[in-house]
Amino acid sequence: MRCQILIDKKNIIANYYNVKSKTNKNVIAVIKSNAYGLGINKVYQIIKKFDIFFYVVATIKEGILLRKMKCKKEILILEKCDDLDKYYKYDLTLNCISLDHFNSLKNISFSLKIALKIETGLNRLGIDINHLDYIKSQLQNSKLILSSIYSHIADRQTYISQKNNFKKALTIFNNVPFHLDSSRFINQFVESKYIRIGMELLKDSIILNVPIYRVRKVYKGESVGYNHLNKTKENGYIITIPLGYADGWIKQRKTIGFIDENYIFQIGSTCMDHMMFFSKNKPISNSIEIIGPHLNLDYLEKRYKESKYQILALLSPRIIRKII
Repeated sequence: MRCQILIDKKNIIANYYNVKSKTNKNVIAVIKSNAYGLGINKVYQIIKKFDIFFYVVATIKEGILLRKMKCKKEILILEKCDDLDKYYKYDLTLNCISLDHFNSLKNISFSLKIALKIETGLNRLGIDINHLDYIKSQLQNSKLILSSIYSHIADRQTYISQKNNFKKALTIFNNVPFHLDSSRFINQFVESKYIRIGMELLKDSIILNVPIYRVRKVYKGESVGYNHLNKTKENGYIITIPLGYADGWIKQRKTIGFIDENYIFQIGSTCMDHMMFFSKNKPISNSIEIIGPHLNLDYLEKRYKESKYQILALLSPRIIRKII
């Protein structure tokens, strides 16, 4: 067996109720990009009984998957997709990201729910605030149904200025749901009754355990891996595990693992399907923790100098996902 991702159901449930108790807001569940790599089908099984206001996913394919899993709540699709018939067929909400985008939609012949993404300073996607009066006037005679307005925050330094920009949009659209805060900004925008959570929902619920394929006794000065990039600095053991860059574990990381109450470190370069660790002691356990209670994502983000979102999202579909 290769490696597997274990999804801790109890922690996800605890995370949801923790956010609810802290904020007393309606939760918008962001499970985009295959639930940050954990699997939409797995995560939805856990959270479908929660009082979720609506769901956010990255692609129309993910939205259709949720509908086929009997999800009856609103589903916002973040990608710009022109297949409007599918939005209508599956009752999905379209993300309107610019004035040009809105103009291409305003004369649609059937009812379609939209969310307006407001440009407040991230400069990625969004409608400029000075276009909102026009959009409001055009909506009056359109079959478009405005479901919500929202924006994304760039960082903590720009939060206040972006929030103030967003408030300008609220003076124009003051009778629709609006959301700005997310997992990184819990309970800061007190005016809103809604909060988007993605990673906060999944916090401390991810365990990546990898079985040991081989243990070999080695001596000081032995070469390890392709091109003999590393040599052992002392006597010990080489532990080989089935995790490589084909699993989405990129070569640039110098991986740390945890086994038998000890941290151990990768030796040699990451291969397509395997990597090796050096240990002074012969392992007792039959697997190594790569992500988990001893190596949580906040710690790994700092160690690898890499976004925890990227660490998760890159994990290959070939890794088994299992709810525990």
